[in-house]
Amino acid sequence: MIVIDTFQMIRNSSSELSYANDYNEICKLKQYADEMSISILLVHHLRKQGDSDPLNKLSGTTGISGAVDAVFVLDKDKRNENKANLLCTGRDIEQREFQLSFNKENCTWNLINDSLENPVPSMPQEMIDFIGFMKVQKYFKGSNTDLVNEFNQSLNYNLTAKSLKQMMNKFRYDLEDSGVHFTSHRSNGQRLVEVSYFSVSDSSAVSDEESVSDKTSVPFVPCDPVGEIWADKRKIG
Repeated sequence: MIVIDTFQMIRNSSSELSYANDYNEICKLKQYADEMSISILLVHHLRKQGDSDPLNKLSGTTGISGAVDAVFVLDKDKRNENKANLLCTGRDIEQREFQLSFNKENCTWNLINDSLENPVPSMPQEMIDFIGFMKVQKYFKGSNTDLVNEFNQSLNYNLTAKSLKQMMNKFRYDLEDSGVHFTSHRSNGQRLVEVSYFSVSDSSAVSDEESVSDKTSVPFVPCDPVGEIWADKRKIG
């Protein structure tokens, strides 16, 4: 095994940032590893900007993650935290996520949870409470700061606007399954979020009632496609 810490140390500094350059530089290393039948471990940095997808946090373009055989992303919510998640994904391995805790005495990471052995609950308590919060609110439109302030005040949390938004992005599909939908956009240089709640059962019941009403109030009229076409042609003529 060859360990390169960090990848930037051996990169071509004159190359511009692009998908093609990132992909080609990784492919050269992969070709060498395949020819020598060895493993090459590249240590690379994450971007400071957050993202719901850990792979998008890799510094550079997606050409890096697209060219390697496997990616291991060690991610912490806060720099000074001693807990982190290790995401493992690749072409020949099953996707896996480890929850780890750092031991300062012996400088090792200890396993807390393995997603294959003990799947992590679909949503944290904060998101479960957020669903309950939106069931009462029904609708919200404003800044991320205004949203987290109302949420914290309502349920005695102490979350930041960034942490709440990151959780909302990470569990977007779970929230939507529970009836909470949100969109984000910018207006006059300010980032705004719009959140709404509607019960899935209520919406289906309304649609059923509407369909029954439509069927009973509107008589069925058979359609003659050929006749309609010729009628349209006569109108045009």
